[in-house]
Amino acid sequence: MDKNDLNVKHVLPVFVILAMFVLMSVRGEAVPPGADLYAPTPAPLPNPPCDCEHDDLDCRDFTTHTEAQACFDYCWIQVGRDFHHLDSDGDGMACEPTPVPELRRR
Repeated sequence: MDKNDLNVKHVLPVFVILAMFVLMSVRGEAVPPGADLYAPTPAPLPNPPCDCEHDDLDCRDFTTHTEAQACFDYCWIQVGRDFHHLDSDGDGMACEPTPVPELRRR
């Protein structure tokens, strides 16, 4: 057995385990197709519409749909996901109003 063969047999499994660890840690983040993984994170706005570091908001905290949508869009840009869970059906629209059932006719 060659000395180089022994090194490859010991190093290769370690490399494979490290590669799997890296792939598993990256899979947890939502990355849009074609996104540049090495692009700098956008700078926060001077007066952001909401806080994207503490998940303490829900639809009841907003007065208008426009406010909720601004927060949703801002956090999507900052952290890459629906941080406050404002989009219940995943269509990109925050805090959509629940349809009012039609009144029954007598």
